[in-house]
Amino acid sequence: MKRSRKIIFVSHCLINTNSKALTSAKHKAYYEGIVEKILKNDVGIIQAPCPELLYGVNRPPMNKEFYDTEEYREYCRDIIEYLLEIYKLYSKNRYQILGFVGIEGSPTCGVSKTHITVNGEPKKVKGKGVFIEELEKKCKEEGIELKIRDQDDIDELLR
Repeated sequence: MKRSRKIIFVSHCLINTNSKALTSAKHKAYYEGIVEKILKNDVGIIQAPCPELLYGVNRPPMNKEFYDTEEYREYCRDIIEYLLEIYKLYSKNRYQILGFVGIEGSPTCGVSKTHITVNGEPKKVKGKGVFIEELEKKCKEEGIELKIRDQDDIDELLR
């Protein structure tokens, strides 16, 4: 059987919602529909490690300012280095990298929106999560054109 030679990178919790902060998972095991869409389009999946697991499996939901530290950003950059090595390996061998799928509203992997604290209350606002900011920065530094979209915009990447 011939390979499709298409790859997509996804945020960890799209395939494993057990990695999400307590009370923030909206799906039992994975985001229903995401895996099916990807596989229906004959695309291979590369699951990014979850940076938030640095703080444990049973952690409470936090906002961006909690994660916006130099230590956490460095941890994200380490994961990004690993992912970009995989990206380069596939690209060098003429695979098509469709993009990276983040999670809308995530303080780490949000692409179009993230959660911050406003007047002591959590609020979803326009903006990027810490990991996505670092990913975009590293891709720009290395001249890598990687489309990055939230999960609801995955169809745009699969076209």
